[in-house]
Amino acid sequence: MAVASPLLAAEPLNLDAVNVTGFSEQESASDYRAGRASIYGLDQALLLDTPASVSVFSEALIKDRQAKLLSDVLRNDASYPRHKPHLAKNEDWV
Repeated sequence: MAVASPLLAAEPLNLDAVNVTGFSEQESASDYRAGRASIYGLDQALLLDTPASVSVFSEALIKDRQAKLLSDVLRNDASYPRHKPHLAKNEDWV
């Protein structure tokens, strides 16, 4: 039979400050970031100004994933269902 024992408050532990620095191995870390998108009815709108959820897949992202099929591009997009057997035979090439 287990017996619960009261915990005693421990003295606060003060740790030294830690500085973290880093760098990007890519020349441009913004290759995947899009500021604008051509959206039907909104022309060349800023993504922050769109009244909808928009996923943008840049050319750099598609090349880095070595995508051959549309499903390769959408693989990590949460809005794309993983199991669509009726579409598997009709995928378009990128």
